[in-house]
Amino acid sequence: MQTEFAILQPQSAVQGEGITDRKHHKTFFKIEIDVEESDCAHADSSQDKISSSSSVPAFPSTRRPDADDARWAARMVAFQNGACKVIWNKYSVIWLMSTGISPVHIGMLKSVGHLVKACAQPLWAVIADRQSTLDRDSQLYTFSSLALIASIFSMEIYRRCVQSDLYVLYLSRIALASLSAGLSLVDVIIADLSSKSKEGYGKNRMFYSVSWCGLSLLGGVLIDKFGIGIIFLCTYLFRACLTLTLCYFQYTMSCDDSTELEPFDKELGQGDEIHPAASSGNKTTVGYRELLQQGVVRDLLLSNFIYGFVYVVPTTITVMQLEDEFDTSRTFIGAVGGVIIFGTLPAFWFSKRILDKVGLMETQNWTMLLFALVLFLYSFVTQSTLYAFLFLSGFKGALFALFTTASVESATVNVDSRFFVVTQSAISWCHYTFGAGIGNIFWAYVYMKMGSIAVYQLASMFMLVSYILFTPTSRMAKAFSVSIILVAVIVGWKFSGDLLSEASS
Repeated sequence: MQTEFAILQPQSAVQGEGITDRKHHKTFFKIEIDVEESDCAHADSSQDKISSSSSVPAFPSTRRPDADDARWAARMVAFQNGACKVIWNKYSVIWLMSTGISPVHIGMLKSVGHLVKACAQPLWAVIADRQSTLDRDSQLYTFSSLALIASIFSMEIYRRCVQSDLYVLYLSRIALASLSAGLSLVDVIIADLSSKSKEGYGKNRMFYSVSWCGLSLLGGVLIDKFGIGIIFLCTYLFRACLTLTLCYFQYTMSCDDSTELEPFDKELGQGDEIHPAASSGNKTTVGYRELLQQGVVRDLLLSNFIYGFVYVVPTTITVMQLEDEFDTSRTFIGAVGGVIIFGTLPAFWFSKRILDKVGLMETQNWTMLLFALVLFLYSFVTQSTLYAFLFLSGFKGALFALFTTASVESATVNVDSRFFVVTQSAISWCHYTFGAGIGNIFWAYVYMKMGSIAVYQLASMFMLVSYILFTPTSRMAKAFSVSIILVAVIVGWKFSGDLLSEASS
């Protein structure tokens, strides 16, 4: 007799062909056994066998997503994510100026946007992480798609209210910033897909830089041809495409094994025992105080705040210096910004190899140290050595790529998966919103009072002191950083003396 039946075994106990429930670490096997019927059951001399089989539902023939699927999905989402942001971020100020709004109100609108995003981004992350009706992947895709759709409508309202009363304009700006803050969840999706692929986060994140670089130039060409209003059409189109992409990947990339295992549960009569958390979405309500009690999380958030606080110096302050002190052409200023993006490309591409060889935390520490050295070298650039900015900007872009990749990979590897969404969003918030927001205000004030050289040297010393205080590393590296601080103090003392002598005269 050939009997076909299903058994349930732990995944490590049985080897064979089966379907694995990844959530509960169980494997369902379909085994066929030939059994000869007893002679007493039948007196037939030919010893005929009687076949009986127990009915077992068949699995659907859908193929599970593999590492290659996750890799290409991460690259596509990263490229479209950059396309959704670049044209609006680079040319929105020009659009506001074309409407006749004063520079003071433009600055206030930008500040209000940063402040609202700083408050809204953690809320989006907490909401996406604590819902219990869907699994985590479905939550990420669902809330990201909702944020994209809502941002399109709020941006159109903002465009229509630009000629309205200032009170209405600021309210529309607050609505746009609060809804656009949900786009930070797309970065979490890229990190999640990268963790499922064989390649690291860096190679996939590189496509964000490629999109930013290419579409920045394309946006300028379209504006020259069709006018500044084209930025809205381009932004709506790219965000709608990303929404459709996320909906497609939500269907293909987020596998819910419970639907495939449900027939076996009913057949075995053990559905409630095998999936005890199915009714609650397999989500555990946790307190985020536990997250902040983890040393790895505290180190990641602090280092990203410090890096974001100082990183605005060679971007914002350098542009001011090139415009005010050196009176360079806009082409050269654009070239400096382009070199930064090009510098990230090889660093992102080879980041996994570098991280595997050096280590996650070690890469973060060394990029902070080298970045402090680059800031110190910025202070020595003069009118005759102006092209040194191109080399330093490319090196700065490479350090940024390695630091960002190490932070994301460290959070993916070391932090509890229950806090995945909140942790990735908090890293982005500390770096780009909180750290960069405070840094822009602080370093612009120092530049106005003391000049660019003082900004570079103070930023370098701040990064080095932070590196010594907060990063566990070798004595040789700390001795090297202390020596750089001493040199910076000597040079800064000479600079301060020259400044005081000029002021007195």
